[in-house]
Amino acid sequence: MKRKPICCFVGEKPQKFPWGYDEKWPDCIRLKEKLAFEIETMRQKGVKSFMSNMAMGVEVWAAEIVVSLKQWNICQGCLLEA
Repeated sequence: MKRKPICCFVGEKPQKFPWGYDEKWPDCIRLKEKLAFEIETMRQKGVKSFMSNMAMGVEVWAAEIVVSLKQWNICQGCLLEA
């Protein structure tokens, strides 16, 4: 039985970053862009299952990106589990 690849998100909480909760900070924007790039790379490699425990910070940001991709029909058939 072939196993399906899963991408899990783990990361820091906002208070660990210099920008804290300010998501308009340029470094935060760059981090989110990098997350989106890596998620898209994983999707292109066949990953359809994404997991997040929905902790504030990186994990929520990554989940939001997956939801956005699903809403734009870019990630059809993708599953986001919390």
